[in-house]
Amino acid sequence: MTGASLVLTLVFSLLSASIHHFWSSLHSSLCQLPRALSLVLGLDANADLLWADEDHAYIGDCLGNSEEGAGEQGLFDTIQRFGLLAPASFSAIQQGPGWSWEHTGGTRKRLDHLLLQAGPWQCTRARQLPELDILNGRRDHMPLLVECCLKRRATLARPPGASNRATAKQAQLIAASLWCELPSPVRSIAEVGQEIRDLKAKHLRLLKALPRAPRRPARQPYITAESVAALDVVRQAREQLPRLRNNVEWQKRRFLLLVLLLQACNLHIRGLQQKAHYLARSDKLAHFRTLTLAATQHWESTGIPLESIRHLRWASRKAHDRRAVHAAGGFDIDRELEAQFRDQEGARLVSPAQLSQTAEQWLSVAATRSPCLEAVPSLLQMEQMCIRQAPAKAPGPDGLRNELWREHGALAGQWLWPLCTRIALQGREPFDFKKAIVCALYKKGPASVPANYRSIALLNGIAKLWHSHLRTTVGGHVLSRYEPMQLGGRRGVHTGFALAAFRCAWDLSVAAGRCVAVVFVDIQAAYYEASRDLLFDGFPDDVDVPEHHHLAGLVLQLHGQGALSALGVAEDVSALLRDCVALSHWSLSGSDNIFLASRGSRPGDGLADVLFGALFAIGLQHIQRTACSMGISHTSAGVEIGLEPGVKPIGWADDLAVLADFDSPAELQTQLPQLTGVILDTLRCLRFRVNLGAGKTEALVDIRGDGACAARGALLSGDALLEVSKGDSIRLCPEYKYLGVAQLPRDTGRRDCELSAQRGSAAPAAVREIVDAAWNRAIPWCQALVLACLRVGVALDSWDPAAPPAITVLFVQQNGRALLRACKALSKFGHRYAACAQLWADLATRRTTKILGAPQSYSCPVCRGVFPSLHAVRAHMHRKHGVLSDVTAYMAGSVCLWCMRDFQSSDRLKHHLQTQRSCLHGLRVTVGPVYQYGSGTKRSGRASHRGVPPQRICGPCNATPAQRRAADLGVPADDAALQAEWDAVQRSPALSDLVPGNLHRPSSLSPSDDAFGVQQACHISAARGSSPTPLASQHSRSATAEAASPVQPPLQWFSVVEGAAGCDDWALPSPWWPGLLGLGGVFQLPSSWHRLWPMWSALEFFEPWEHRAIRRFGALRSASSCGLGAAATLADATTGKWSLLELAAATVSFRMICKAVLRSGALWLWGRPSNSGLALLRRLLPAAFFLDFLSPRGRVFLVASSASLASLVRAVIARPACSAPASLPLRAFWAYPAA
Repeated sequence: MTGASLVLTLVFSLLSASIHHFWSSLHSSLCQLPRALSLVLGLDANADLLWADEDHAYIGDCLGNSEEGAGEQGLFDTIQRFGLLAPASFSAIQQGPGWSWEHTGGTRKRLDHLLLQAGPWQCTRARQLPELDILNGRRDHMPLLVECCLKRRATLARPPGASNRATAKQAQLIAASLWCELPSPVRSIAEVGQEIRDLKAKHLRLLKALPRAPRRPARQPYITAESVAALDVVRQAREQLPRLRNNVEWQKRRFLLLVLLLQACNLHIRGLQQKAHYLARSDKLAHFRTLTLAATQHWESTGIPLESIRHLRWASRKAHDRRAVHAAGGFDIDRELEAQFRDQEGARLVSPAQLSQTAEQWLSVAATRSPCLEAVPSLLQMEQMCIRQAPAKAPGPDGLRNELWREHGALAGQWLWPLCTRIALQGREPFDFKKAIVCALYKKGPASVPANYRSIALLNGIAKLWHSHLRTTVGGHVLSRYEPMQLGGRRGVHTGFALAAFRCAWDLSVAAGRCVAVVFVDIQAAYYEASRDLLFDGFPDDVDVPEHHHLAGLVLQLHGQGALSALGVAEDVSALLRDCVALSHWSLSGSDNIFLASRGSRPGDGLADVLFGALFAIGLQHIQRTACSMGISHTSAGVEIGLEPGVKPIGWADDLAVLADFDSPAELQTQLPQLTGVILDTLRCLRFRVNLGAGKTEALVDIRGDGACAARGALLSGDALLEVSKGDSIRLCPEYKYLGVAQLPRDTGRRDCELSAQRGSAAPAAVREIVDAAWNRAIPWCQALVLACLRVGVALDSWDPAAPPAITVLFVQQNGRALLRACKALSKFGHRYAACAQLWADLATRRTTKILGAPQSYSCPVCRGVFPSLHAVRAHMHRKHGVLSDVTAYMAGSVCLWCMRDFQSSDRLKHHLQTQRSCLHGLRVTVGPVYQYGSGTKRSGRASHRGVPPQRICGPCNATPAQRRAADLGVPADDAALQAEWDAVQRSPALSDLVPGNLHRPSSLSPSDDAFGVQQACHISAARGSSPTPLASQHSRSATAEAASPVQPPLQWFSVVEGAAGCDDWALPSPWWPGLLGLGGVFQLPSSWHRLWPMWSALEFFEPWEHRAIRRFGALRSASSCGLGAAATLADATTGKWSLLELAAATVSFRMICKAVLRSGALWLWGRPSNSGLALLRRLLPAAFFLDFLSPRGRVFLVASSASLASLVRAVIARPACSAPASLPLRAFWAYPAA
């Protein structure tokens, strides 16, 4: 060995009884080794090498001829998985006999092996070494010798700061220079990859000429400089530790001092880590205190808790998961991730020399391929492809960012067009396109578990452009041969179409009265594990064709031809697609190991779903044919609506839902396991892995008709498992989340009605026919869709509220884009329009509360509160005082604790106890209260299937003391004894029955009971020396005066000021509207309210979502962007910076003032209202008098309840300012009386 850093030698022994455990433990041990080690493995495998690898890279031509067993398979898998070289299997290296074990009877076998990790080994010879045999008699195990040389891997020294990866800003800076300095692209080049190498070399030169990029700032803004410095110290110490460790491992025995130094360094680094961790935790705590203080201050200033909670978003679970993504790289699990990603794609570890040799063999075969004219691009296509590249994407191995193509799309397209044209004409792409860097993308769960990651590949930048072009051209050729209900991958077809087809097909069966079932299938790593052999070559000649089995037809269909050829794809297209995925290799980010994939496509490749969909289409065709031959179909969405018979497999990418309906529950019980078995067998035959776990592959059923109750009990009780075969079973679930939408057996589809506009236009033909059939039959889902269109359609410009059009499929297709625009606009501001309209209507006429049961006043016996019905007071006593009824007190879950029957829901158990007095009697007398507060909440949803009959569970039936005494005497229990037993039980007042006799019905309320409605106003001190009379005393004196004499109180003047001042300014009081409405007065409105006439008139004359009203809600939309808080100054409000609270305060104050003017009062403001404002005032004040006149300070608009009051107010306003009466300022406030 020359220049090697470390060699690890392992020797294992094996017993035949624990062969599987041995291989699994060996794999686990090898995965835990550091990646930098060069491995030498001495193995007593008790097995021989019977097969060679595909390229004879690891196993040579010297193979054994013994019988195949578990040991031989484990040895071969170990060599393939870890890339181990067996020198004794090559005839050019092995000298002499190769056996390593001799039996006493003379039998000789090769059971021991010396294996080397694939790398820079140079093996000269391998032979037996009898000189080291310690046995003098018959040999058992023969010593083996392998002479080899291990050289250090060559590493290129890189200058500090040099990198082939540019930042987004750097790519924008060098883009113009890069494309302008490249030579003319239209020229003859013998090798396709030469242009790419020139581009990368020029890009690297320009990148090195730029100044070094500044250091990236910390992701979390709260991290202090001290914490960042501590992290830098930890990083520097960690960088020095590997060098010291290598010295210790090589010279451990000679220099014991270095060992002690290494331990001291480890302790020092641990201390630095604890210090950095402590500083980071301190920063987090300080940041959280700051956020809490800000949220508290916002709550105190606005009084709105929901708005204040937004300051604490950093401490939410979602934000924590987002930070865990960035912190997921702190675990040493790279080797486990490599093994996981390698197994997905069937990849094998290769050296650079082996990869080059394999590439030469492939390119020599690909040189004779015919051109693919369909893939030849145009210059305009390449330019558009460059411009449409998404920014801020990570670059691939070539280091070319998308900003290089986006910034100068015309120049980049001119360079790219001849390259892609040459690739299409030659039928092969450059070898540089094959390389990728695989990164581990964190999903969920503990970040230290490798299974919680999925792979994502950073592809070559030019390869992404080329494959994107192939997807739009050649890929469309493949997509056109998909199944009609295979919707994934099609342009303009989103998940809403799959959901619409599923819900319509389901509801068609329900409307026809048939039982319906759907099997949801989840395929693991579908894109990564799609078999390339089945895609391009089909099944081999020596495949076993199952006789008298439905899979025989599938095997014969793909025998001798691939899935693409079976779908009718042209040979040149198939050859080009094969070249795109051939030789694809990758390395995990941060690792030098190279893995050559053998199946699937690289994660993130644009052609991955196209190739998977081709193989998936073959499977869907076979499922439909086999189901039809078995008599299984979806009649309601097939023959009855004029479509082809058969089941309905709805495929979206790798999500599959197969629907079928049945005439009777007995037929469903018989045929559903058969259909599920066909689906699983077909997908597994196509080499897909089906995930049968909970929430993955499950079935949803709706059983109806004669015998439905018995079928539900047989299928849905217990664990609700459907036995498919001896080893397979799937769960029958009460709810399944399909494409992000929870689906129930009985559902109206309201969760996905927001996609109605998009579903109505540009739908695939198969989906459109099913939706049209469901629409014509008025199924519940379509009725909900019609209601949604009626609700949103009022926002269309062509909508006439007086004569609304009929909602038909033709109407939705013609107005699809307009409905989509209306949905987007209303989804942003529609709820604010509706809330503002409800406030306006509530100010005009108070809403009445709906009452459950007979309306009659009841008072709470605890707090003496009055409620309008018996149901209301019962709910109040349960929520506020914890009082329970007898039925609720003896409930714990859904099982009756007396008769031991599970009723599947608490509602059904409550009905059982209310109707079965014997169970309630036993629970009351013997068991006692068992209810726990909060256990009966419905927030967790339905826990089991709907419609399952009560099931008797394990447990003895109990008896009361009276029943036991009667049983001992052998006579039935006497009703009188049972009643006496019932009456003798002492019951707690907290568990008393709320019968109507126990509730107090108040006939009339005393004046003291009405004390809660009495309001008192504080004395107001004017800032300018005036001391007006308090509003409460004025109101009380005016009421006394009205009762004593008809003399009216003096006229009071008020000026309304918007809520611009702070709430702590007590010199500006809020109005007390009950007193003001009875007192009346003259109110001056702010001039800024002129901007609100359009909004107020729209609220009065139109519906809130009507298109004529939406145009006038500009003030509400601008206020929505300002938040809920009030403006800081009055100038902000006058310049148009409204807030939602200011709008609400202005709206409430305006309506209350109009009510006061309507009784006895006047309002005036500077300026003249607009035409919409005049129409609104005449609508709200039909009997008022309107005046428009000039005063010494400008134009005035006046509205008064009588002509005499109008003349009086006009005379006062027209006087000079010095003689004007003193007015009381009032803040515009959003609170208003409840009655």
